[in-house]
Amino acid sequence: MNEGLLLFPVAALLVEPTGRPLWFRRPVDAHAAVISEFDDVTEVLVRLPESWNVVPDARLEGLHDDEDIVAADPRFNGELKERAFAVIRHTDRKICVSLLLINAVEAILLPRRTFARGNLFDLCVPGIA
Repeated sequence: MNEGLLLFPVAALLVEPTGRPLWFRRPVDAHAAVISEFDDVTEVLVRLPESWNVVPDARLEGLHDDEDIVAADPRFNGELKERAFAVIRHTDRKICVSLLLINAVEAILLPRRTFARGNLFDLCVPGIA
């Protein structure tokens, strides 16, 4: 656990490919949930079942294509040393999920679906199960 990241819980959001390589978007009806309040994205990735794999260099529409966000947000401009974002894909290649550090204010507005040891990851992401 990184003490400096306690204000950044991890949220999970169902995403879909855009048709451009490595770019994903939130489906219209997808909603995020807080899956961890004390870990960074890397710590969540380590606990994932083997059926989930990171999509290297993935980008999310609405975040990575907005120059103001990328320049100002510590999650994307390199100020945070820990991994703050990842897209993971199930081995069946049908389900993709974005994992993102969010701030405490954003977290208040989201439901909690804690991904802890022994919990099924699929049950933590709204829209999968």
